[in-house]
Amino acid sequence: MSDEIIGRLQEALRTPTISNLDRSRVEVAPFEEMHRILRKNYPLIFATAECTIIANYSLILRLAAQNPMGLPIALMGHIDVVPVVEENWKYPPFGAEDHDGFIYARGALDMKSQVCAMFEAMEELLRLNTDFERDVYLLVGHNEETGSQAPDSGARLCMEHLKAKGIQFDFVLDEGGAFADGKSMGIESHIALIGIAEKGYMDIMLSVKKNGGHASMPPAQSALNQVCAAAVKLENDKFPTAFTPASAAMFDALADHMKQPLKFLFGHRSLFSPILLNQLAKQPMTAALVRTTCVMTMAQGSKAPNVLPQLATVILNLRISENDSIASTLERIKRIVGSEIKVDVLSATEPTPSSPVECDGYRKIKDSILETFPVFKVVAPYPVVAATDSRVYNGMAKGVYRFVPFYSLIEDLSTIHGDNERINIESYKMGIKFFTILLLKEKKSSR
Repeated sequence: MSDEIIGRLQEALRTPTISNLDRSRVEVAPFEEMHRILRKNYPLIFATAECTIIANYSLILRLAAQNPMGLPIALMGHIDVVPVVEENWKYPPFGAEDHDGFIYARGALDMKSQVCAMFEAMEELLRLNTDFERDVYLLVGHNEETGSQAPDSGARLCMEHLKAKGIQFDFVLDEGGAFADGKSMGIESHIALIGIAEKGYMDIMLSVKKNGGHASMPPAQSALNQVCAAAVKLENDKFPTAFTPASAAMFDALADHMKQPLKFLFGHRSLFSPILLNQLAKQPMTAALVRTTCVMTMAQGSKAPNVLPQLATVILNLRISENDSIASTLERIKRIVGSEIKVDVLSATEPTPSSPVECDGYRKIKDSILETFPVFKVVAPYPVVAATDSRVYNGMAKGVYRFVPFYSLIEDLSTIHGDNERINIESYKMGIKFFTILLLKEKKSSR
């Protein structure tokens, strides 16, 4: 049975469902194949569920309770993956080969393994004739990697379909969150983090237009020099730090588990905030929890090395803190770069509000983590610094949460969107166990 479970995962990972912002470059055949694989490998789900296909390749699977008692829950995932640079991989990126207990493949962590894990758990519970107290939805998007703000976002269109039907959820669970080594925070154990909020997202383009010409007679300041100087100024002028509702909830939950003096300092966070924020800002990982971040990612000048650019551009990516907004962030950018620099917003989404931690949905997820992974003694809320499709369900659920139930993420986080993405086989099996335990908390009990 174990070999069959891994075989089903490998089959999904061998399907190159690659997203692209240029929809004309997306190969649709792999997405059709992925649907065929899901139907073949999880027949009870598709025989039992009310299935709605949205935008050709996204799925809404509603597993209806006989006598629902309360709002439904939803487990989310996506089947698309980011492109690969094949020559940088040790093994074929869509070979899903097993090497030393790891499956190497694009999508192994982001996030076909999570989709398959929740399908494996549900399929087995259906085989055991499990009756749930309320409806369970499996929501599978097909273009998460290009952003839920896109007009044809499968997740957004699924949400709009469900919203039109008046559906509200008790809680939604998607990717995000993490396992982490607690030593950097003075905690003598690994910790599990449940995402309760997401930072906002913004891509901006700075541009300068000037007369072009031959590079042998340059002006006092070229267009590329001017726009790069503005971008450097913007990146170096860091946004102010502050605890957000989500990061405050995180450190408050962790404080009791910390060693001294951190336990005392975080236990009196309001008193020692300036000291704590100054220290958190020194490391990229913790700085991202307490401020809006801004970094240059792309630049362009002329098309030839000896030609002055008529148009020079720099693109910057920002992740907006829960304490900020698109409007306040844009106002600050324009003030710093000055009036001679044109600022265009290429895409933007607001940060999400924090979901509650004192509620049934959060407690069930937390308890499921502790039952599945007894070695992880500490579970805390967490502000997710990346973006997920789950953000579209804010306002449609009592709580929107994010968690990746694969402990091997501690070692392999850097492979997400990178080279040699992989998942530990035993870690994958534990992920299936997590979803099984979580779904069993929705099992109808005799009264």
